[in-house]
Amino acid sequence: MGEQRSPKPQVAGSSPVSPAILTFLRPKNGNISRYRVNVRILKQVGAGMNPIQRIRNFYHEVITELKKCTWPSRSELMESTLLVIVSIIILGIFVAVVDQVTQYFIDLIAS
Repeated sequence: MGEQRSPKPQVAGSSPVSPAILTFLRPKNGNISRYRVNVRILKQVGAGMNPIQRIRNFYHEVITELKKCTWPSRSELMESTLLVIVSIIILGIFVAVVDQVTQYFIDLIAS
């Protein structure tokens, strides 16, 4: 299947490749300045919504993303926990041995 093209290629429109851009005029120190704003960014930050709506929107987006997550089963969680604990014990023993060997050589050189 080929690439789908706009019937009017000269019109950029609001595709992911070239999102719609709005231009605003704002007076600044007596001069008029132009501001270009990406519409997709405005929608993402929730421009125009009051703080309660933004918090509610954020909460619903978090719940939606958490539903997409795959959670480990109890046995997978136990195996991973055991692996982490054993790894920490092995690393602790290694650090203790290196510390004792280093201390031995320092005492040998210092005396």
